[in-house]
Amino acid sequence: TMIPATAFTLFTFGPSNPTTFAESQRILAEIRIPHHCRIDRWFAPVDGFQIAWAALGIALLWRTRLFLVLLLAATIGLALSLIQYENGSQTLALLFPWRVSAVLVPVATAVIMARLAVWLSGGTAGSRVATALAGLVMLTLVVGGVVVMTARLGYRTPDTERELYEYVRNHSEPNNVYLLPIGFPAVGTGRGTASSTFTPPPRPKPGSNLIPVDLQRFRLLTGTPIYVDFKSVPYRDTEMIEWHRRVRQCEAWYDANWLDTDRVQELRSEGITHVVIPATKPLIAEYLEEVHADPVYRVYRLK
Repeated sequence: TMIPATAFTLFTFGPSNPTTFAESQRILAEIRIPHHCRIDRWFAPVDGFQIAWAALGIALLWRTRLFLVLLLAATIGLALSLIQYENGSQTLALLFPWRVSAVLVPVATAVIMARLAVWLSGGTAGSRVATALAGLVMLTLVVGGVVVMTARLGYRTPDTERELYEYVRNHSEPNNVYLLPIGFPAVGTGRGTASSTFTPPPRPKPGSNLIPVDLQRFRLLTGTPIYVDFKSVPYRDTEMIEWHRRVRQCEAWYDANWLDTDRVQELRSEGITHVVIPATKPLIAEYLEEVHADPVYRVYRLK
């Protein structure tokens, strides 16, 4: 069953040529997701605890049929991770050999909890304690899941973008392409990237290695094409290089003088019809017409 998926991946995302493929891998591993690809960036004390936890779970499976299977998976994952750390292979980094922990840690948790339950249920009183504890854990998980969903605490995005989305959705026309204020966050710096799953949306502050979530829902909520964004990336090597060029170009446009007479031709040559600007930085240019303004964003149409 893996052959069709593997063949599709190889034929679809195979190298155009060695140089282009190597550069696309560098961009993906060093610029887009170094916090996933570089061990020196993502490894933290909690990861060391997970390794020990997985090792304990595997040890508790001694003399069972699962022991050898999980031990082999853990050994291969650890060996390939160490090899990647030693030689810095970007191809191996993008295979994420350490991601086997996504299987090992949950299995280890189930094994450890099962052994703990058996130990607690050694007598009648212990059995009652184990049952009550299991029920309390399940109830806590259910209540927590309901609270996260109803209160929208997970993967929060800014509500301040709603007016912009409503305008674009209601006024979108064929061939519209929007330019958004997108740039490279400092994901290539610092130690690790803190989880923002249950925190307020990270703001794009200078020097922060959090990936800002601003305008990530633009295409889904408006149904309108954009020039580029940071979150969504292609994986074919030539398209990855084009993505990198567009983000760099986007940064240059927003950092430069919009009154430059060559700017309008640059925008039109890229197929851009509308420009989104933070409301705190309004534009005045002969070739731009303001068509929408809200407390957070303004939209300009190329005349």
